[in-house]
Amino acid sequence: MIGILLHVVVTTALFYLGSRAEVTRWLWSRYPRPLARLLDCSSCSGFWYGLGATAAAEALGERTLPVAAPAIWVIGPFLGMVGTPMLAYLHQEAMMRLGSAVADDA
Repeated sequence: MIGILLHVVVTTALFYLGSRAEVTRWLWSRYPRPLARLLDCSSCSGFWYGLGATAAAEALGERTLPVAAPAIWVIGPFLGMVGTPMLAYLHQEAMMRLGSAVADDA
């Protein structure tokens, strides 16, 4: 269960850093339009980040997802595709409720 949550948190963090975070604005503001449209979609980018996270875990020899070897290549991207939008929504709601850390000058 921890591996599944870790997988979804990693893909959501990559989604946020790749298309929303101020700290990486210098990068994502220069994306070509087709790439920007793909990475702005949390489900689409979650699929690709899920595939990348699965490949990275396998390359490091870590078995984070509790499934057999062939199925991990389906389950990993699926978790990214389904879990990333849900966790991104919760993050957005939390940010909206907390408000801005910067006081308005007006």
